[in-house]
Order: sequence, then C-alpha cells, then structure tokens
Amino acid sequence: MEPRVRRPLVVTILMVLTAVGGVLGSLVGLGLVAGLIDPATVGAQGPDGAAIPASVAGVGVLAYALLGWSFAYGAWMHRRWGWTAGLVLWVVSGLSDALAALLGYLPPANAVVQVLIAVALIIYWFRPSVKAAFGRS
Repeated sequence: MEPRVRRPLVVTILMVLTAVGGVLGSLVGLGLVAGLIDPATVGAQGPDGAAIPASVAGVGVLAYALLGWSFAYGAWMHRRWGWTAGLVLWVVSGLSDALAALLGYLPPANAVVQVLIAVALIIYWFRPSVKAAFGRS
C-alpha cells in the first residue's frame, strides 16, 4: 500500500464546504419534493415570476447535493474517482450558472462571477499537487 499524498488545503476547504452544501441541499431538496418548501422562497422562479414546480426543483437540488456528497466523500477518502467527481461538479456548476443566466433565472453579473469561479476551480483541479492527492499523475 503506497502512502497517501497530503491533501492540499484548498481541496480540504472545498471538501468541507461541499459537504455542508450537500447537507443543506439535501434538506432543501427533500423539503421541495415533500411540498414543505415553496420553490419561490429558494429562488426557484423564472424571469416571469412563475415558480418552477417544487418536484422538479427538488429533484434538481437533490441531484446536485448527491454530486457534492460524492465529491466530498471521494476527497475525504483520497479516491481516484473523487477527482473526477470534483471536476464534474465544477463543470456542472459553471454550465448551470451560465444556462440560468441565459434563461433569466440568474442576474448576468452574478452568473459571470460564478462561472469565473468555476473556471478557476477547473484550472486549479489540474494542478499536479491536486491530482497527486487523488492518486492521479
């Protein structure tokens, strides 16, 4: 068994934030699916003010939370697939923010900042120290 490479601090911070987001996302997603949360209260409404159906919003939030949980677990356990889960998470985040802005669900200025953050994380993800932490070369 080869020794584990030390996890970079930024990866640890992202792992913790994503795990917390996964918990909160799971609660919100379940609340939406169960009809306990109005989609409009969590910003799930279109540019015309019409709310997205709670079940649709809930399933989307739960799927994103599951992806976050997958990354957090993979990063915690230094799994090779954890690196891929992180990459998918950052790509999905950037693309969903861009799409939300194009459809009018997110103000363009917010989307630009969020997409730039996702791009920065994707670039960071390919650093040798990050890849090594996940057993990738």
